[in-house]
Amino acid sequence: MKETLNSISIAAKEAIATAADEAQIEEIRVKYLGKKGELTAILKQM
Repeated sequence: MKETLNSISIAAKEAIATAADEAQIEEIRVKYLGKKGELTAILKQM
């Protein structure tokens, strides 16, 4: 579980660092924190 969280964290940070504008940041937010996001899915497993 920790490895999965670490990999999601690294991927999200890289995506944020390369985002060109606010629209891309919003897409990243939805991808990781949205209703069907990656982090949300992990939290549902707990």
